[in-house]
Amino acid sequence: MFMSGSISAIPSLLPDVPIHQDGDQNLELPCYIMPPPLDLKIRRWPGVTVHTFWRPPGESIVRVPYMRLVLSRTHTPKQVEMRLDGGKPKQFLLRSTALSVIPRDTTAEVVTEENSLIHIFHEPEIYRQAASEIGSSRSIDFDFMPDLSDPKVTDLAHMLANEVDNPGFGERMLVEGLSYAIAVRISRLAAGIRPPRPGALAPERLARAIDFISVHLGDSDLSLHDLAAVACLSTYQFGRAFKYATGETPHQFVLKRRIELAKLLLRERRLSLSEIACSAGFADQAHFSNRFRQIVGVTPRQYRLAA
Repeated sequence: MFMSGSISAIPSLLPDVPIHQDGDQNLELPCYIMPPPLDLKIRRWPGVTVHTFWRPPGESIVRVPYMRLVLSRTHTPKQVEMRLDGGKPKQFLLRSTALSVIPRDTTAEVVTEENSLIHIFHEPEIYRQAASEIGSSRSIDFDFMPDLSDPKVTDLAHMLANEVDNPGFGERMLVEGLSYAIAVRISRLAAGIRPPRPGALAPERLARAIDFISVHLGDSDLSLHDLAAVACLSTYQFGRAFKYATGETPHQFVLKRRIELAKLLLRERRLSLSEIACSAGFADQAHFSNRFRQIVGVTPRQYRLAA
């Protein structure tokens, strides 16, 4: 049974604990106790941590100061029994076409069958921004949603989980875009607010953003938040408006620019592949080679030889 002050039985699973902004002083410590997971993969980015793993059958107890999204990767629905904060047990089916949203600082005691799972942990700040984005006064502390069936949010969550399965990818800008889109979508569904039609960026804002990209193209930590600040928009607003104006997401636009810069440097033959990776804003040479081959169809070395 859960005991106040328990810590994770699997320390590597427990995300870094964010600092509370609401003055709570008497919260129980985070807890992440479950049967040892199989094929565990973990990725951490600013504001979001994602786990993918095969969960053996049995009991688990999880309490974290994050909004937690749980998705199944198994096509066959799995029976789940969950008790929140010592209340009455609730039974539901966890399906690959839906997800469960578990509020932050909630003790979830779970009994379930074996399953391939995705856990997404969002810091509360993402949902604060999402609430501001949609103009909702509703608290970021949603009620428990055991079976949120929305194809768009499920697809976005699976896309985020796919970044865990591809080591070396997971660019910060892509992950930020997916995280904010998920949070805004869930916030809209919880508040019953329909999304507005997107509008294009004003020409001067678009020009400022593109100039900023050009100057900082070699910065592997270039973020969606940085670009949104240059355009004086929220992160989510900027992402939608930029795509409406250019036909590409900010991540796609930046990645294409980085590949074009890399092609130029490869043809010049002055820099090594690792130096080109750094100059073009990729995390490392492996990341550069993977992305280049994926987009161009040949490796950087093959492109240089052909050029």
